[in-house]
Amino acid sequence: MTHIASSQPHSYNQLCRVALSSLTRQSAFVTGPPRGVPWYEFENAARDLAQAGRRLLQDDTGAPGVAFLGTVARDGHPRMHPFIPAIVNQRLWAFVIHSPKQRDLDRTGMYAVHSRLGDNDESFFAAGTAMRADDDQTRSTVGASMPYTDIDERHVLYEFNIERVLWTTWSTPTSPNYQSWRCQPTS
Repeated sequence: MTHIASSQPHSYNQLCRVALSSLTRQSAFVTGPPRGVPWYEFENAARDLAQAGRRLLQDDTGAPGVAFLGTVARDGHPRMHPFIPAIVNQRLWAFVIHSPKQRDLDRTGMYAVHSRLGDNDESFFAAGTAMRADDDQTRSTVGASMPYTDIDERHVLYEFNIERVLWTTWSTPTSPNYQSWRCQPTS
């Protein structure tokens, strides 16, 4: 994979179109490997962005924190759901209960994650494809890192591979600074 990083300014409308395009593309989920790369490959390619993402996806104690998961409904409309992702063994994971978001992930694999807002409205966005991880050892390892203990058969574990990232900081209340990264397949 070729990785492209950019710190060029983008217009607000361009950024919204990019973010929404990840949620509104219509495609069937391919059962092969998901597009994108695991967290550790993203981190190797864009360390500063990955450090910001890790910090913003955790709570103030360093435990996995609440973020927002965007998926695509069967009718093509975007959905947004609170959830708790965790970076465990250098991969991005989350348990998702049987719900519309779980059905969306199983159908298309497409997702977008938006972090909580950090100091001065700093934020982190990632999009890519997710796939189920059903083995007991992985479920146990990831479950031990979660801030809740009631994980049972209703909780489906997904790994989230990363295709693109956007990290936003603010110089002033009206001057955003964007840094982005995109995973591109090699030809």
